[in-house]
Amino acid sequence: MSSSTGEKARAVFLAALMVLSVVAMSAAFAGSAAAQQAGNEITVDNLSDLRTNVSGQGTAAPGDTILVEEGSYDISTGSTSADIDVTLDNLTVRPADGANPEITISASAPSQMLNITADDVRVEGLTLTDNNGDTSTRAILAEGNGVEIVDNDINMDDGGNAVVSIGGDSPTIEDNTISGGPIAASGSGDAIIRNNSISSSNPGNGNAVFLYSTGDVVIEENNITDWNSDAGSSADVLLVNEVNSLNGNDDMRAGALAVQSDNTHVNSTHLMADELTTVKPDGTISHAVDRASQDYTVLVESGTYNESVTIDTANVTLESTASADETTIDLTDTEDPGKAIAATAVKITAPGVTVDGFNIVGGTYAGTGVSVQVNKAPSGVAITNNTISGFAGEAGGDKKESFGILAWGTDTALENITIRGNTIEDIGSGTNGADTNSQGFGIFLEELADKTAGHKGATIQNNTIRNINGTTISGNDYPGVGVSLLPELTNPDASTGDTGIVTDTPNADLHNNTITSNAVGVSIAGNASQTTVTSNDLSGNGIGVLTEGNVPDDGSVGITEIDAESTESVVSGTVDATSNWWGSTDGPSGDYSGHGASVSSGVSVDPATVDAGSADLDAEFIGVVEDDASALTVSADESAGFTVETLDVPANGTLVLEIAGQEYVFADALDNGAVVETDSNKNASTAIADSTETGTTNISVAGSGSTAIEQAGTVNLVHEAYTAPEEGYFLTSMPQSGDLVYQGINDITHWDGVNDEYESFDDSNEVQSVHKALYMNATSADARYGFSYDTDQSDIRATVGSAELDEGWHVLGSNFNISNTNSIDLQDDLNTQYDPSSSELVVYDEDVTSTLSDKDSVSEYQAYYVYVHQDDSRPIVLPEYNATARGS
Repeated sequence: MSSSTGEKARAVFLAALMVLSVVAMSAAFAGSAAAQQAGNEITVDNLSDLRTNVSGQGTAAPGDTILVEEGSYDISTGSTSADIDVTLDNLTVRPADGANPEITISASAPSQMLNITADDVRVEGLTLTDNNGDTSTRAILAEGNGVEIVDNDINMDDGGNAVVSIGGDSPTIEDNTISGGPIAASGSGDAIIRNNSISSSNPGNGNAVFLYSTGDVVIEENNITDWNSDAGSSADVLLVNEVNSLNGNDDMRAGALAVQSDNTHVNSTHLMADELTTVKPDGTISHAVDRASQDYTVLVESGTYNESVTIDTANVTLESTASADETTIDLTDTEDPGKAIAATAVKITAPGVTVDGFNIVGGTYAGTGVSVQVNKAPSGVAITNNTISGFAGEAGGDKKESFGILAWGTDTALENITIRGNTIEDIGSGTNGADTNSQGFGIFLEELADKTAGHKGATIQNNTIRNINGTTISGNDYPGVGVSLLPELTNPDASTGDTGIVTDTPNADLHNNTITSNAVGVSIAGNASQTTVTSNDLSGNGIGVLTEGNVPDDGSVGITEIDAESTESVVSGTVDATSNWWGSTDGPSGDYSGHGASVSSGVSVDPATVDAGSADLDAEFIGVVEDDASALTVSADESAGFTVETLDVPANGTLVLEIAGQEYVFADALDNGAVVETDSNKNASTAIADSTETGTTNISVAGSGSTAIEQAGTVNLVHEAYTAPEEGYFLTSMPQSGDLVYQGINDITHWDGVNDEYESFDDSNEVQSVHKALYMNATSADARYGFSYDTDQSDIRATVGSAELDEGWHVLGSNFNISNTNSIDLQDDLNTQYDPSSSELVVYDEDVTSTLSDKDSVSEYQAYYVYVHQDDSRPIVLPEYNATARGS
């Protein structure tokens, strides 16, 4: 027996064993189920018989089923007014066939109607109604384990107690209609709360579902209707303890969100052990935040929330589950769109608070996006990844102020505030069509009353601040301010417009911000020692950098690696402003000899250099002899300190390829792999030689005319590179031996005509790689592939052997020396014993729509189908690739 036959036999044997095992296990389970369900059916038609049988005082035994006949069973009538005690294990209580019995209570007496102390009890299909007006009565109290409450209609007076309260472990509460209060389970283990309708009109009822379970919890397909909850509630669903899983999720964030999506009208989920609260648009963020304790995370699902939010608990994180594009806090008054529902969208009045990932929109005449009350929130506040826009200030009259982000309070220093990744725009007069005299501030950190002090440790990083609008009153200009630590900046050295950054904060780090379309890009004033302004894009401002007031003269203020190509940039004071892009490679103008932004004397500058960061091509390889790409785009990550949208790096700069010590600059289009050599005037002169050595080469970045070249990445040079004809599978060939590279292609195979199956491409098998056509799967329309061919075959004969063609289909590729010609006759390319036109061998084009004859031309990367009627063979050639000859 062969090894493969043995494996097949072994698989059959194991499969047979599995079938036998399943049959045996099914039989065992069936026997167990039969044993569990075994028992008598006992029919009762009065309250006395019902009480005595479920309590073990009648004829019923564990495992029996109590069938309740039609009728009303009022537990408060008769000689005893008490609950119905269920003490027999494994007991089922349900209506008799066709009956609809109702258990009621009409007088004030017991605390519950059914009191279940036994295990594995199932209550099914009953109607339980409270008619006594006592809102403290429960419908069901179960202390036993494994209790199932299924398909009951429960109607209780609204009160503060749970209508169904389970103290035992692992309950199942399913398919019930429950009116008058919540479901509560205080036991541990698993829990299933499924497909119930739960309602209450009592504001004292907090959570519709309240669990202490610790195992695998499922809360799904429930409908919370007409729920009236006051400020004392914490959420629609509350879990006190840590659980193993929630709705099938080990990740509690995903589990909490699943509870909201898997149920109807569950607007909030509260997980106490995980310090997590979630909310969706049918609820309110304020409700979720109010319920959050210290160190909680409040997850907000995507949608629009028309409300103002105050966060007054320390270390709370308010976070959107999607992004600012999908999660909006909007102050627009939906009933009167001409107004705002509040002056401020988000108020932070506690330390350590984070607000992340929201679109914060001001209604007309709204004043502030996010405010920080510093005397209550002095440290650790983070405002990140938000879009804040449309705040125009209060209506009318004298000068008003409006803010994207405001930290206020003059008696307490703000420490370690982080403002990162926000977009702040359209702040101040004219925003939202509001007719206001409002001076706009993108970020405003109020100056302390003690003028000798300052805020500490502010990090303002990776923000985009634009279109911050100012106002003019009585001839005084009040420009919009991008980032300010001053109460007001009046009549700066600019005729109109806004200010990007104003700071007097010690230890402030302003890094990687984009501040555009302002009168002043950066203004540094006051007590700004140890302040650094690094890698910011300040292009398009009237004044790029301005220092004024009591800026320290010890050089402790640094402005580095910024892009400030504005026309009238001014810096005064003793400031380290080296390593900046001033809009020209020969440096700033003004008191300097360059042609870039104007800079005053007393500032330390140098010629332009560029922080290359990480720059790369959108292609991983370039063909130096042949390349069909019309253009290759350069991209750069945020560490580069600039945004690259064209082939210029940065603005008016240059992308340089350093090849074998020679620098080359990209032309606007890359034609056949050509890049142009540079001279002092950056004139195009020489293309990359066809003989350039293939392999990895460096990408470097420099400003035009700068001698500073910084390595930023690498690119692979190959002989020939091509773009896939379209997304999806296509055919091509590899006419000579070499290495294949690809980008955006995830599957490359041959058709093995001998074994009639697809096989993975392997370019180490030189004969097969050039003999068989290539099937490639392009995952996008811009997928590319390329070849680095063997240029030295001196140790290999021109013909290295033959490939077998047995009877059946074969998919072949061209195989000839493409350095000498672009095409060859089919008969010469195939070179088989039988001619392509003979009856023994038929050749079809790659679309299999027409046959090919002996003299039909085959191009260098053509594939074709061959059907062999008589076994044949094909001689294979592996010529040397001559780049110079191919290029000519």
